[in-house]
Amino acid sequence: MGDDIETPLLKNELTETGHHTQTYRPRVGIIGTGNYALALMKRLTAVAGCDVIIGSRMPELRRGTFSGIGDCFCGVELASIRECIRGSDIVIIAIHREYFSVTLQDVAELLAGKLVVDVSNRETRKVGQSNAEYLASILPEASVVKAFNSVSAFAMEDISESGSSSAVYVAGNDPAARQKVIHLAHAMGFRTVNLGLLHSARWMEDDLLSVFSLWQIPVALATGIFLLSCLFVAYIYFIDRPKPAYSWEQIFMKVSNKPVCMTAIAMMALTYLPGQLASILQIYNGTKHRRFPKFLDTWLKIRKQLGLVSFFLVTLHAIMSVLMISPTYYSSWFHKPTVTIPANATLTSDLVLKLSKQWMNWKGEAACALGILGFALMAVVALTSIRSVGDSLNWSEWRSVQSNLGFVVLAVSAAHATVMGAPGWRKRGFPKVFMSITFLSVLLPYLVLALKIAFSLPPLSGYLRKIRHGWEREGARYGPIDKGNNCGRNRQTKRTGIFNTGSNSMENKTAVVQVEAPLGPDNQDYSGINLHKDCTCAEQTKPQGTFPQCDCSSL
Repeated sequence: MGDDIETPLLKNELTETGHHTQTYRPRVGIIGTGNYALALMKRLTAVAGCDVIIGSRMPELRRGTFSGIGDCFCGVELASIRECIRGSDIVIIAIHREYFSVTLQDVAELLAGKLVVDVSNRETRKVGQSNAEYLASILPEASVVKAFNSVSAFAMEDISESGSSSAVYVAGNDPAARQKVIHLAHAMGFRTVNLGLLHSARWMEDDLLSVFSLWQIPVALATGIFLLSCLFVAYIYFIDRPKPAYSWEQIFMKVSNKPVCMTAIAMMALTYLPGQLASILQIYNGTKHRRFPKFLDTWLKIRKQLGLVSFFLVTLHAIMSVLMISPTYYSSWFHKPTVTIPANATLTSDLVLKLSKQWMNWKGEAACALGILGFALMAVVALTSIRSVGDSLNWSEWRSVQSNLGFVVLAVSAAHATVMGAPGWRKRGFPKVFMSITFLSVLLPYLVLALKIAFSLPPLSGYLRKIRHGWEREGARYGPIDKGNNCGRNRQTKRTGIFNTGSNSMENKTAVVQVEAPLGPDNQDYSGINLHKDCTCAEQTKPQGTFPQCDCSSL
């Protein structure tokens, strides 16, 4: 048993089509002795069962460093760079870009015809040529493939995890070389995504340098709505009345809770609204093949982040409300039991005394019940946005939670606000009702729900379904690109969920709202990965199983 642990065997693996392949056990060379090289070596030997050769400019000096680590290096050989290249089927370059030329130019002839894998990353974005393309220029006779740069050294070294939660992107000009690297990554326990030709490495390297790129717009939008809500609350409770409704001591909880809840329900409605706008455009255009406007396309891609920001604000609102629930803060939620002392010789009129013991009326009970229900259901929707949870659901389950349950959450949240504010709306009348926080808060959610109902009922439901299945109305409206070269007709539609951005190319689940995205011949979805600009159909080629490519010299 102990020998089996020290010398792991590579089991037969499954391809993406589900068929068994023969055991693929290459001899892997790693040029470099840094932390990432050691992490690669550990996973290759312990998980993939490969024999590894470490190539170093000073192998004898590094031998003492390796012996001091204390890990078992079964099946690992430390050699010079030339010996490493000669004895390896695959050579992984685990050094920084600035050392590519110094280290590899003298051994370029040895790497001719070899499969070379670049795992490096850059320190700045949008520099034009990727590290992998630069490496290919140094090694023109080698088959250079970009891979593993999205996996950190910590995740690579942690063999207690299968690695399935980390996606390995693979790009290279040689399809056979790409496929070998994909097999190797599968053997190491990773999921893979084939991004096609080597210039896709530009996106692979740029993406890792972006800092919360999909969160910037949702956070900025939530901040803007919150500040506007604060101004509105300050106006109606402190400015537009002779005496402030609250003291300054209540600003921290009672007053601030109002703009928090307004922002939360607005962000929730904005999460679902772009899908309805997409439906309107598809009906108006009479086809699904016309691209959405850029703003809507971006909006569709950040829905997951919008929903999670909304969930954060809803959680904050729920905590603040629970801490303040009392007859003092929410007087309209509670009965007001009293004792009346009749008029007598001492009292000229009846004396009404309020009792301290009070219980909720129908308004308080209903508002609490709807609030708790909405929060619990929203937590379920947010939970399925976690990749590991979402991956455990099949398509129907994921769609039911992300789409159907998501709209239920919006409806329950709107009902919660309606129960709280409806009695006051009637008293205010028109147009003073627009000075009500609850009334303004439910306008957008009810608009989204009305559009959802309209598109779910005949005749619009059937008409929209026909369009999404490829039917086109006579005289359908196409964009300028579609008219010029018919690129739009080569695009298929991905349906994405409510808390799903639609830009995540790894998602296997689909739901109701539609985002147009290119699909490769292998049906692998690459939506949201905007690798190319200024492309025309004449420049595009579609290698088997890859993203449609084009000349990106202008990128």
